[in-house]
Amino acid sequence: MTIIKNKKAQSGETVTWIVATLIIIIIMVIAIYGSSLLAKTKTFEKGKSELSSSKENNNLIATKCLTGYLSTNKEEAKIYSIIKEDFDSYDGNLAKQIFEPFKNDYNSVWLGIDNQNNNYFGEKPGVSINQKIDINIKLNNNKNMELVLVR
Repeated sequence: MTIIKNKKAQSGETVTWIVATLIIIIIMVIAIYGSSLLAKTKTFEKGKSELSSSKENNNLIATKCLTGYLSTNKEEAKIYSIIKEDFDSYDGNLAKQIFEPFKNDYNSVWLGIDNQNNNYFGEKPGVSINQKIDINIKLNNNKNMELVLVR
């Protein structure tokens, strides 16, 4: 008699696991079908990614690069606290190395202090606000460092 009682308990537990497994399989099929529908709407071109073409992401990357540049140590202090009126050879060459790669995505890249021309980035481009990303950081000496990326 005890064997029959154990079989009823085992069969009840087995049915529960079968139902749970079927529910999990159905949810997985729905998820895979949904993601395949989403994949059909997205197109990717070779050499282009959505990350590099997104204005917001480029703005974030440019801001991080500018912040990193200003945080670089020079003569036992940060460039942020040392830079005064214009770039010296170390500051200018370092800035060129950091911001030149942005020219792959932008027509013009300019970095300067208080709209002044400099030997490394030339004259500040004058374009409408819709065509550029403009990042300003206030320096210690009440000057503004500005990074302009023109599309």
